[in-house]
Amino acid sequence: MKNNSSIIGFDVLPMASTERREGVKIAAFAVFEDGSTKEYSVLTRNKFLNLIKKNSFEYIATDNPSEIIRKGETIASFCDNLPTDSNLVHVNLTESGKTVNLMELMFRHEIITNRKKLSAVKTAKGLVKLVQKGIGMILEPYENETLIKIGKPKGSSKGGWSQSRYQRNNEEVVFREANKIKNILDQNKFEYDEIINNTKYGAKNARYHVFERRNEVEKILSNSNFYPAKVNIWSPRKKLVTHKKLDASSFEGERSFSGIRRLIVGIDPGMTTGVAILNLSGRLVTSFSKKNLSKGNLINELASYGIPILVCADVKPVPTFVSKFAATYNIKVFTPDIELSKERKRSYADQLIDKHRIDSHERDAIAAVYYAYKKYDTNFKKINKEDLSNKEKNIAKSLLVEGLSVKDSIAAIKLISKKETEIEGISKDKDYHEKDMELIGRVSNLLEEIVYREEIIYNLRAHTGRVEAQNLIYRKEIDRLRKNMQKTEIKIIRETLKNEIIDEKDRSLKVIKDEARNLKHEIRKSQDQINSLEKMLWVTMDNGGVPIKILSKFSNGAINELKRSQKLQDGDILLILDPTGGGPQTAENLASIKFGFIFLENYNLPEVAYDILFEKEIPILRAEKYNILRSNYVGIINQADLLKAKEDFQSYRKNRIKLEKSEKIYQTIENYKFEREKELKDDVKNYDNYEVDEYELEFD
Repeated sequence: MKNNSSIIGFDVLPMASTERREGVKIAAFAVFEDGSTKEYSVLTRNKFLNLIKKNSFEYIATDNPSEIIRKGETIASFCDNLPTDSNLVHVNLTESGKTVNLMELMFRHEIITNRKKLSAVKTAKGLVKLVQKGIGMILEPYENETLIKIGKPKGSSKGGWSQSRYQRNNEEVVFREANKIKNILDQNKFEYDEIINNTKYGAKNARYHVFERRNEVEKILSNSNFYPAKVNIWSPRKKLVTHKKLDASSFEGERSFSGIRRLIVGIDPGMTTGVAILNLSGRLVTSFSKKNLSKGNLINELASYGIPILVCADVKPVPTFVSKFAATYNIKVFTPDIELSKERKRSYADQLIDKHRIDSHERDAIAAVYYAYKKYDTNFKKINKEDLSNKEKNIAKSLLVEGLSVKDSIAAIKLISKKETEIEGISKDKDYHEKDMELIGRVSNLLEEIVYREEIIYNLRAHTGRVEAQNLIYRKEIDRLRKNMQKTEIKIIRETLKNEIIDEKDRSLKVIKDEARNLKHEIRKSQDQINSLEKMLWVTMDNGGVPIKILSKFSNGAINELKRSQKLQDGDILLILDPTGGGPQTAENLASIKFGFIFLENYNLPEVAYDILFEKEIPILRAEKYNILRSNYVGIINQADLLKAKEDFQSYRKNRIKLEKSEKIYQTIENYKFEREKELKDDVKNYDNYEVDEYELEFD
């Protein structure tokens, strides 16, 4: 550890918890890069995180990370709040995943002289001293990989641009900034996979899967401006949070050979990564495809199936993701020597899998792994014929894949099956040829590689076992909480049902009240109509008047309402109070009844509507000249005024028909004159170079 490392240790104050309303209270002790120190007796979580961001501490030491994590939060999501260069150190965590007593750990390293409990500030100070001694495990919630996504300009809208021009500009921006990022990655010799969704004018979006830590990627991109493109940079989270020793020293334990199942793995990387796993007998163990699958997550997925001895891709050159995966296990990459067609890939997939709905990525991964197996199948069959156990046959196949011949692989297994004393005595035995000694050396090296790989799988499985044990505890707690929730839910449901019944009754009562209010209004309106009709009836009976029905407005709605409320029939007299606003359809609706006369109050009908009623021979006149008595619902006119109105309309009708005929005759004459003038113009001669006849001169 560097002497100038900045470290902050923290401990939660007694009786403080993230579950409490006031939140967790923290005591901290900080060592800054210049060597200065500072104690913090009480900090809120937000102030503590702001302090870390402000000073970018390299190490953040704790004896219990869950103390500061809120409900529903994980270690990975908590680490999202920290600077990318900061490391969260679990000081009292061991390599096996167990925790030791913090006081005992401090006492053992002579930080305290007795095992008495310390205050929160002193505990934080002790955590810092342990980290300075290289004690603790760094928690690793992220993969050592970085994803960069470039999208269309953020907060952009097309404004006054056309849609096509706006889209073209966005695609050009994405393509330009993606190339800028690619050049920076190339200049710094970072390995990456590139996925660009190209379009006619540029790119819709782009993504780079960089095989470096996020802080290293951000460092090389920090001096560049990618505006106006939207650029997101993040590291994929691990499914399981792993840990490594603070002093980076590796654990040196005994290596042992085991019978872990050996696999051939096919990978088709991309936005969606397809994976196919084949055992050494040619059976498909499993296949799947996942979006944004990181290398670390793929390793965790494979840990439950076995150890890969060969990884396959269906294209050349080998994608970086595949080569990085192979480098993790130090195994070979197999690619086809020919380009596999879609039909051939589909045929391979059909031979291995019976499910019909697989995507193209999964199909390509299956095709790659099956093609590789076919290349080795002949030699695998030769090994199967030997008198060896299944375990020994699989080891021999592994050696074959590593580069040994069938003969050497079988010979190596037979040598390995002998006792260790016999193998050690080989070099002294004159009967062994130098070629055998060379073979033994090669086998030893290959076995070392295989054991190393299996150790990785063993550690992953051990870690998985610890996590599963913890999950069992969590599941029991979840079951307990679920039972409590069920009881609470029953109470809530009962209360909710009560409230819903009350609400439903309130709604029904409101509807009934509204209906009653409307009925009262209708009754009052009907009573007014009855009173008006009674008055008009008496007046009519006394004076011999003719009743008139009232239309409040010249509209389809008012006409239909009048038809509904009063029985309209041919010969009725109608008074329209507001004749404006209607059109041809309204006129046709009104003309469906052959009215004896229609009077208009205040205004004329629209010309189009008037013409339709006129053609239907329905008499219409303004009401001002005639003595009409009316209320809101009914009116009367005496017989003499009605007779005079009919005579006036007949006179108007005759004059209008006569005028229309005159206009037609006049228009016919005008049309004839126009056509005749046109014909005369067409018959005019061209007088250029024309000799005048004598009769023409005399005429002039």
